[in-house]
Amino acid sequence: MKIAVWLRRLRLPLMLLVFVALAWLLAKDFSGADFQKLLAQADLALLILAGLPSLIALLFKGIRLCWLGEGLGFKLSLWEGIKYQVIAISLAMLTPGRAGEFSKVLLLARHDSRQMGAGTLAVLLERIQDLVVLGLLSLMFCVLHLHNGTLSLALGLMIVLLLGLGAVLLRLASRDASRLHHLIPLRLRGLMGDIPNLQIHRLVLQTLLTGLIWCLEGVAQWLILQSAGFQAPFLPVLGISALMSIASVLSLLPVGLGTVELSALVLYGGSLNVPQAGVLYLVAASRVLSLTPLFGLFGLIALTDKSLLRKVRSSAKSQVDEADLNKPSALDEGQTSRGAESASGPVQAQER
Repeated sequence: MKIAVWLRRLRLPLMLLVFVALAWLLAKDFSGADFQKLLAQADLALLILAGLPSLIALLFKGIRLCWLGEGLGFKLSLWEGIKYQVIAISLAMLTPGRAGEFSKVLLLARHDSRQMGAGTLAVLLERIQDLVVLGLLSLMFCVLHLHNGTLSLALGLMIVLLLGLGAVLLRLASRDASRLHHLIPLRLRGLMGDIPNLQIHRLVLQTLLTGLIWCLEGVAQWLILQSAGFQAPFLPVLGISALMSIASVLSLLPVGLGTVELSALVLYGGSLNVPQAGVLYLVAASRVLSLTPLFGLFGLIALTDKSLLRKVRSSAKSQVDEADLNKPSALDEGQTSRGAESASGPVQAQER
C-alpha cells in the first residue's frame, strides 16, 4: 500500500520533469519554419493511407474482445465488440493512464451484472496481452537498434521483467483463471462467480492477434514518416511506436500528452536522426489520423444508441452506490467494538 501511495505522489513531479525536458529539447533545436515546410510538402495520399491501419486495428480489437468473451462465458457479435472498443478507447483517451478503458467492464455487464467479474478479467487479459507484445517489440528495438549501451541495457532489463510478469499472468489464466481474482477490485470479486479456465491455444491466438494490432500501429507511423519524405526502416519504427505506446500510459494528461512527445523526440532523433520538426509532424499526424475516426464513430454510436451510454452511466452510479452501502460506517464500527467489549466482560469476571 505504501508503495502505491508513493507512486501516486511521484507522478506529478515526474510529469513536471517530463515537460521541463520537453521544453528544453524544443528550445534547443526546434525550427518552426522547418515544421511549416514539412506540412506544405507532405504527400497527402500517403497521409490519408496512414489512417487505414488504425481502422483495421480497431476491427481486430473488436474480434479479440469477441474471442475473449467466448472463453469467459459471454458472447458478443462483431459489431458489439467494435462498438464497446470504440466507446472504451474514446474514454481512455480522455483520462490519465487510460483509466477510462475500464468502462468496457460496464458495457460487458449491462445485460447481466453477474458478468461484471468476467468483463473485468477480459479487460485485464487485454492489457496483459498488450504488455507482452509491446514488451517484445520494445526489447527487439533495444537490442538491435538502440546504440546507447547503458540505456539499451536498462530498458532491456525493465522490459524483460515486464515480459516475465505478463507471461506468468497469462499462464495463470490458462491454468486457473480464478487465480487472477486478486487483480480485480474488491467490490467486483463477489460478482466473479464460476469463471471457466481459459484454454492456452485461445490465449496464444489472441496474443498473436494483439501482435498484428500493434504492427498495424507501427505501419501507420511508418507511412506518416514516408509522407514527409523520411525513408526510415520499418522495424526500428515498429519498436519506437511500441515504446511510445508504453510511455502514453504513464502520462497524467489525456492522449499521453508530454510523455509521448518526449519519448518520440529522444528515440526518433537519437536512433533514426529524424529532426524535431519531423518528429512533431509524426506525433501530430498520428493523433489526428487515429482520433478523428475514433471520435467520429463514438459520436455516431452516441447519436444512434443513446440508451447504451445511459445504461453505462446508470451502471456506474449503481456500482458506486452499492460500494457506499457495503462500506461500514463509523457508528457501526463503534457498536461492534462496544459489543466486543461487553462480551469480553463476563469472561474476564469469570476468570477472576
